[in-house]
Amino acid sequence: MNNWFEVDKDGFRALQLGKPKYYAIRELIQNAIDEKITKCKITTSFRGGRVSISVEDDGPGFRDINDAYTLFGATYKQSNPELRGRFNLGEKQAFAICNKAMIETTSGTVVFDEKGRTTNKHKKFADGTKVTIQLKMTKKEYAESMMFIRLIIPPVSVRFSHNDSILPHPTVFKQFETSLRTEKLHDDGQFRPTVRKTKVDVYKTDGVKYLYELGIPVCEIECDYSIDVNQRVPLGFDRDKVPQYYLQDLYAEVLNYVHEDLTQDNISETWVREAMCDDRIERQAVETVINKRFGDKAIIASPGDGLSIDDAKAAGCNIVYGAEMSKAEWENVRKHNLMQSTTEVYGRGTCDSWDADKTDGMKQVEKLAKKIYKEVYGTNLHVRFIECETKNTPNATFGMDGLTFYVSRLGENFFERPLDRQVLDLMIHEMGHRGGMHTERGYHSTLTDLSARLILLALNEPEFFAEFEVN
Repeated sequence: MNNWFEVDKDGFRALQLGKPKYYAIRELIQNAIDEKITKCKITTSFRGGRVSISVEDDGPGFRDINDAYTLFGATYKQSNPELRGRFNLGEKQAFAICNKAMIETTSGTVVFDEKGRTTNKHKKFADGTKVTIQLKMTKKEYAESMMFIRLIIPPVSVRFSHNDSILPHPTVFKQFETSLRTEKLHDDGQFRPTVRKTKVDVYKTDGVKYLYELGIPVCEIECDYSIDVNQRVPLGFDRDKVPQYYLQDLYAEVLNYVHEDLTQDNISETWVREAMCDDRIERQAVETVINKRFGDKAIIASPGDGLSIDDAKAAGCNIVYGAEMSKAEWENVRKHNLMQSTTEVYGRGTCDSWDADKTDGMKQVEKLAKKIYKEVYGTNLHVRFIECETKNTPNATFGMDGLTFYVSRLGENFFERPLDRQVLDLMIHEMGHRGGMHTERGYHSTLTDLSARLILLALNEPEFFAEFEVN
């Protein structure tokens, strides 16, 4: 006896029985479309819990009939990552749960039944291979298996049929090329991971979305699209679990091409969030997600700088707080310099400043502001016009009965017409802060009260404004 190992049929069968029954069909279809074929004909029937399934193709057939019953034998597929086969295992897993199985191919016929295994190397197919299995299924298991057949995305060159009905090829929504991890047999005889370029097809499909490997469904995915990778996907023996890092890379690559197709309904989906964490995500995709999720006036809240946050809200910005995105998402936002903080835009940081030389217009603004404040609030107002080294200042500020205009921000021309609409708007806006910040109710109450008083003053005592020239 040359073999070191023996396989216990019952033990091997027990390992397979816990899997969905459509796994058997998957392995047979996969083997067929791994070959150079032009047709793949699937025939199924269900009678009283007994199911018959055959998969027939017009390929070159089994190169070696011994492959039909040799587990983990060397196979030409292992060195080609654009073929689905890996371990020379799949059809044996399918046969293990069957009552009977038969392979008819160009190198002979093998039958597996209650008598054991019978090989006839003289009974051959002229071309191609037909594999037939018989097994037990419930109605539900049979329905799931039929649904699985309809999910297959066959090569466009293959006529793919089920019980004489031609199954259509779905329309590709997006196709792109990228480098992804795969597995292959290397020159040193080891089967291990590698990275290579491949095409990826993205489909808009109804219902559950799937990750595909060369047209064969691998697993359900929480995505808005079905994704077909045109090379081997990193998988274990059962071919149903994908590493999370691989999915994240794939989601990022997909998002780079579909971001403009997303809507408010799916812009915050889990797969988008995962893609936003990946270092493959491109600037344009991140920008689209940010704009659709938070609006084009999104700005990062600066902790500890409440004034800048308040000013940003008053300017109509959408304040984005740290907890709204993960650390990895924020890293990509900052990497592409897509959002500024409230302090960067509205911060009132310290700077070297000095009093500006007052123009005639500034003097008129100061005189009016003081007169209004004294009349309405019965106290003196201090007015300053400031030059500052940086223009990163507000237009004006108010506090402690003091009103400050930042000339370096406004420009001297702002005061050329001291009583025009924009000057009066800024003056009243700042005086409203006597009641609170922009987002506080007191601020708005103060604004309306001040406006009402000024209207009554103009109506009842028009001489109050007579000394000022209206523009």
